[in-house]
Amino acid sequence: MGEENVLPIVSICIIADRNKGPPGFTPILKTHDESIEADIWKEGWGIFNRTVRYLAISRQITADTSSFEVVNDIAIIEAKEAVPNGFTCVDFTADSKEKALRKKYFCVRFLPRNDAVDAVTDIIVLSKNKRPPKGYTSAGDIDGLLICFKQTPIAETYGRLPHSKSNPSTLYPSIGGSGSSEIRHSTSDISKMHTNDVNAFTIKTPLNGTVKGIDGVPFKLNAKFANALTQKTDHPLPEIQDPRVSQKYIYNFSLERSIVS
Repeated sequence: MGEENVLPIVSICIIADRNKGPPGFTPILKTHDESIEADIWKEGWGIFNRTVRYLAISRQITADTSSFEVVNDIAIIEAKEAVPNGFTCVDFTADSKEKALRKKYFCVRFLPRNDAVDAVTDIIVLSKNKRPPKGYTSAGDIDGLLICFKQTPIAETYGRLPHSKSNPSTLYPSIGGSGSSEIRHSTSDISKMHTNDVNAFTIKTPLNGTVKGIDGVPFKLNAKFANALTQKTDHPLPEIQDPRVSQKYIYNFSLERSIVS
């Protein structure tokens, strides 16, 4: 095993085009046991306009080695299941903003470097064998392919050396640490990613709960209307003139008033 495969994986994404992955990410294109295409969508064997999905991993860490995270665990669950507590769901493709998987969720647990003892250092895809090789753990299967990963104790010096010595590759943008209880939303627009932002292609469940339905979707008033409420303007908010709308959605709060009185 080369030195590269001993370094912890710090970010994982799913891509729809092997040639359009984010900078610093390496796609997993071949299965470990048969060396055939490691396509985790498996829509068919057509040549043109065939939908494909590949896992891609990154081991690149930021210059600020005191705040980065490592991948600690991986789980593949059914799409109808809730994302496990503390895990992150790779929700869509990093390059095309499409749904990442059809019937499964690829979930990852990130831990701050200083809190983690072990980290995932390698991920392989098996197309024939149904048991992971020695030293690997099964994360689950996707369309008949078994996803396996290796956990390795993190070297004491990892992440505590100058960046030029621990990993001389280019920086990869990341989102804040896993100590936050906020839900992570991702963006596939790589040009808008910030250099201090860990995995910009995922959505993270709160540490004290699970993600279901539309949890975490922000409901905010349109900025132009919000400004109209707080600033003097010659253009007040539009009034609803259609009587059909008023009749359908009218509510006089009579029940609430009777309770209060």
